[in-house]
Amino acid sequence: QRSQRKPEKARHSQSILLIISADFVSSELVGVVEGVRFCQVILILSPHSIQLHPSSFPGTDPKDCPARIKRPEAVERGCLNAQHPDMYGHYREAPFSAIKLHWWWKAAFVFNDIRALAAHQGWVLMLEEDHIVSEDFIHVVNLLDSLIKRENRDVDIINIGRQRPTQYLGTGKQYSEEEFFSVYNNMGFAFRRSMWEVLRNCSKEFCEYDDYNWDWTLQMSPHLCGRRHWKTLAMNQPRVYHIGTTCGIHQKTQRCNADEEFNKVNGIFRSQSGQLFPDSLEAIPSRRPRTITPKKPNGGWGDVRDHELCKSIVA
Repeated sequence: QRSQRKPEKARHSQSILLIISADFVSSELVGVVEGVRFCQVILILSPHSIQLHPSSFPGTDPKDCPARIKRPEAVERGCLNAQHPDMYGHYREAPFSAIKLHWWWKAAFVFNDIRALAAHQGWVLMLEEDHIVSEDFIHVVNLLDSLIKRENRDVDIINIGRQRPTQYLGTGKQYSEEEFFSVYNNMGFAFRRSMWEVLRNCSKEFCEYDDYNWDWTLQMSPHLCGRRHWKTLAMNQPRVYHIGTTCGIHQKTQRCNADEEFNKVNGIFRSQSGQLFPDSLEAIPSRRPRTITPKKPNGGWGDVRDHELCKSIVA
């Protein structure tokens, strides 16, 4: 509910189509969706969720190998996926595999299966439930889109969020051209059908890459498929912030206060109010390394069942 309040206040919000993709359904979620009045909204539900498959793949089958068991013992036990640990010798953990599966499914569904978007060639902005947007986020996306069209720029991704916003200070109209890099560009990023088709044609490589993170896999996909990197235009001042810094699947802390994080982000937006709604954009050199060295996969994605299901989504 917190995450939908800011889009409601955003200028031009009535012009967007909000698609909420869920892998867990509850009466609270349905109530949030039904309460959206500021724009058109569609709720899509992943058919591959753990909620729908609590004791079978893609959830956790009772006959699956324990995650940290050694391969010889797994083979001796005869558990289902004994022959397919990840590159670090670990076996599948459904909550982690679900991250990449859900991202891939929702991207495919949005571009391939929503009839209202069949002719849409514009941007699809990916946000998550713990992201908060500024009141000018749509305005900034439109400015970037106009710039790309006016200058006939070859761009795959526009990025209006930053994982490390304190590293980027300056005016609200500055942007940089960058190579997509997960830890810098995975939040508040948008891409078009043209990029999706390239990614879809790279589905085997995407689906078999041993990393449960969709963003690291997305970063590596061009290298795996023998093409250039994803060209990205990234705003220097974020229009999307992450309020899940003390919560979420990767956080080990016992302290989780979403209200405190939400209020902190609101304070940041208030302090930057004079930088919002720029009339134009200004290019500046990127403050990041120009070329990203391919990294070693994070693992967690060695099970062939995940590979095959992932590929079948776009078959």
